Amino acid sequence: MARMIKSKLVLLEVPANKRDSVIEVLRSELGLEAKDAAKILGKLPRELLSSVPYEAAELIAASLMQAGAKVDVVAETGRFCDYHPHKLAKAKCKRCGKYICEIDIISAQKRLFCPECHEKNRFRRRILILLGVLIVILGAITYAALRPLFKKASQKMKTYQTRTLAFVCFANGSDPEKLGVFNKIAIPDVTSQAESIYAIPKLLSDEFARYTGVTQDIIAASILGVFLVSPENPPPSGLNQPELQKYLRDILLSEGVNPNDYELFVFVFLCRSKDLLSSGYHDSVYAVDNYALVYFPCDKPDKVGYHLASTAWAVAQLLGAKPKAPASPEEVPDDIASLRSSKDLEKTFAEISYGLKLTTQGKLAPVSSLSEVRVGYHSAYEMGWTTKAVIKEFEREHHK
Repeated sequence: MARMIKSKLVLLEVPANKRDSVIEVLRSELGLEAKDAAKILGKLPRELLSSVPYEAAELIAASLMQAGAKVDVVAETGRFCDYHPHKLAKAKCKRCGKYICEIDIISAQKRLFCPECHEKNRFRRRILILLGVLIVILGAITYAALRPLFKKASQKMKTYQTRTLAFVCFANGSDPEKLGVFNKIAIPDVTSQAESIYAIPKLLSDEFARYTGVTQDIIAASILGVFLVSPENPPPSGLNQPELQKYLRDILLSEGVNPNDYELFVFVFLCRSKDLLSSGYHDSVYAVDNYALVYFPCDKPDKVGYHLASTAWAVAQLLGAKPKAPASPEEVPDDIASLRSSKDLEKTFAEISYGLKLTTQGKLAPVSSLSEVRVGYHSAYEMGWTTKAVIKEFEREHHK
């Protein structure tokens, strides 16, 4: 006896002008009420019969097709799609577990989602994209608003970190006079600090404490030298940065000093006054990245304090202060000119970036000791020691 084939009857499509005739067939063939038949047509495709003999399904299908409907009779040889009953299932929805066919997989862009879960997933992705855009916009607005605070905090943290510094003294040849000056300016004795390179870190740390209220040594310094270079190979005469950096770095390497052992290097070139590029205070100081070069004459003992001040100015540049135009007695900067009104000129200080002090007669003269030097408001601001508000208050007070 031949095995009976089970099948299902699926109503696929009904033209609008054929609805009444199809409803009538459903009533007569399936014994449905008119309202129930109308509900079936509300959502197509729709499974009408399942597990019925193939011949029976074919007879009803013929009646429906004669009424104008599009139908399909499918043999039940496997699982069918939950959304397309006439299609064999290819997989399960990985979210809800319903059976889906190749139509659903293609519609979901080759993902294993049923139509409902695919739509929910698309909606969720749109929400995530929108939230991402909002977060970026809010982040940009917040950063713009808080950037000054971040910058100030960053500068403050950087300032509070102790920096390692090396004074590298070098000279042409082995002139005893140069060695004598080195021995004088490298004395660590506290009683002579106003005439010593060792006084520079203490000066800047004291000034830092004066501006910030934080008592902390911001520089840990070492004195290296004297290193002797060939008289035929003096330092570069101009501020050619690559050439100057290479020259100074070669001095360190030739003397076995590791450039990574210190953060900042001040190269003190012991020379004669005639070797100075000019007589200007600023022209004897060059700063490039974490290197600075200072010309330090050895034949002017009375100028030691003045050139120690220029060395201190080189360190200030490495800490962030910017070079200013040279000042002359005819061209007095505002922050020094304001001191002329001081009642006690003996206690006034030279701004570190100018190296000029006021005498008791109210005239400008080069400093003779580091004890006469102070970091001015503008240099302190550039180094992150004070705020713009303090600068504005200072300018307001001295321009009344």
